[in-house]
Amino acid sequence: MTSQNYRYRAGAATDVGLRRELNEDSLLVMDDLFAVADGMGGHDAGEVASSSCVQALREMRQDMIAADPPQHMDLEALRSMIGSANTSVLVAGQGRAGTTLTMLAGIRHDDPAGEHALAVANIGDSRAYWYQAAADQMVQITEDHSAVQELVNRGIITAEEARTHPDRNVITRAVGTSPHIAADVAVLRPEPGDRFLLCSDGLTNEVSDDDLAWAISSSDDLDAIAHDLVDQANEAGGRDNITVIIVEILS
Repeated sequence: MTSQNYRYRAGAATDVGLRRELNEDSLLVMDDLFAVADGMGGHDAGEVASSSCVQALREMRQDMIAADPPQHMDLEALRSMIGSANTSVLVAGQGRAGTTLTMLAGIRHDDPAGEHALAVANIGDSRAYWYQAAADQMVQITEDHSAVQELVNRGIITAEEARTHPDRNVITRAVGTSPHIAADVAVLRPEPGDRFLLCSDGLTNEVSDDDLAWAISSSDDLDAIAHDLVDQANEAGGRDNITVIIVEILS
């Protein structure tokens, strides 16, 4: 099934990194729904939180596809999915765990025309980037919900200083930490050939934006790009779990 006239292909990779014993990241790759979740909470609680989050998203989208007629995604449905995922994490984590969430979804927008578009939603500090093929440039779509990002926004530290700041892992918003959670949502209309990078901070804390921008267009093999980025993060220290999804717009 394609979503709203877009078609996609994707590559993905995830790795525990060099310093952690357990991979608490989870990822989701479906026909028109892609997500990265980076769990937190200590011991195996982070793994439970992230896996519960993506499983809830998967099941809801599968139910929509299986409906007669199949249900298209719109912004209301997207926000409902995030709310259900939040409830699932609250229950599974028993209030002691949470997870970031960054997702890309094909949607129908501006009804009644039903114009096709993409939506990027995020909570926490897992990121989404958009490589615009015609301009050969990459932009960061999401803004981290983190203590250091607030310092950057206030002009107290620079973005480069944030990469090594001692509070860089302090998250100000996460799935499963409150009965009600708000996601930032951006609606986009990419062109064929454009690519999206979804990733956990285990990648962005180790690999510069310039290197990400070069890598995202370096090959036609999206899985190879994802695995290469994981390797780069590990070569730079691998201090956290690393998860990468590359999505290309086909038409």
